[in-house]
Amino acid sequence: TGKIIMANRSLTEIFGYSSPAELIAQTPDIIKKYVTPRQMAKLTATLRKSYSITDYETQMYKKDSQTIIDVSVNAHLTRNDNGDIIYIDGMLPDITARKRAEEMPVARDVAESANRAKSQFLANMSHEIRTPMNGIMGMTGLLLDTELRPEQREFAETIRTSADALLAIINDILDFSKIEAGKLDLEEYNFDLRHTLEDTSDIIALRAHQKDLELICQIDPNVPSLLSGGPGRLRQIIINLANNAIKFTKQGEVSVRISLKEDLGSEVMLLFTVKDTGIGIPLALHPSLFNLFTQADSSTTRNYGGTGLGLAISKQLAELMGGNIGVNSTP
Repeated sequence: TGKIIMANRSLTEIFGYSSPAELIAQTPDIIKKYVTPRQMAKLTATLRKSYSITDYETQMYKKDSQTIIDVSVNAHLTRNDNGDIIYIDGMLPDITARKRAEEMPVARDVAESANRAKSQFLANMSHEIRTPMNGIMGMTGLLLDTELRPEQREFAETIRTSADALLAIINDILDFSKIEAGKLDLEEYNFDLRHTLEDTSDIIALRAHQKDLELICQIDPNVPSLLSGGPGRLRQIIINLANNAIKFTKQGEVSVRISLKEDLGSEVMLLFTVKDTGIGIPLALHPSLFNLFTQADSSTTRNYGGTGLGLAISKQLAELMGGNIGVNSTP
């Protein structure tokens, strides 16, 4: 089988040995533990036939018998005049870093493909669920327009309220899946900001009134009314934030204010501030507040409900529109 008669320091460092002397007089098995007998037979046959091996990539164990490295085998066989093998010399460069770099794009493509498949599945499921939900809501509305006993009307109202809540969750999932799949197209057309806020406040006001909260909506005088952009998505963000504020506020007020942050001539940067007198959020939880499926703590979902998608979607929508979102709050 032969013995190792020479080894340089690079080889010893690659395989985790302290010095070349540790390898001298050892059999080559000491540095080929990971190579299977079948691989060795193939390598040996190739050497005997062509006298050399070039860039044969395989894996081997280091001295600790646990760490696996990628190596490129380069070897040359020397024979004497009688055809007997005298020695084999070669190199075993460590190509682990290169192999990992080559694998990264493949792993990334696999992960992105899996994400796209997941997002597409969510989008398809959301559409499939939303269709019968609209039917339930439509039929419930028609039922409420008929003559009903008080008890029956109460049951029907509960169905409609529950259907509204479920549809809101489905819409959040649909938006999330579209954003994840990169298929959310932002609308852009001319609109009146003050009319948009008035329409939005009408939607929010009912919930605020149900909790005896004061709702204040204000646009600073220097904010332009006529803009070009996506009023639907803007309305979605404001409603999301305002509904959150109302949900976590037992008494006092919720205010929505729009101010001018920067006027660039052809574009404006507006600051939308939603403020409330609710329970507040501890400083330590601020960094994770806009992450997917995140609530302030485990009791939040039990006490107030919600999926934790709303704020994450609001953040992604704001960023898609060239802005950002943040929080300033204390308990």
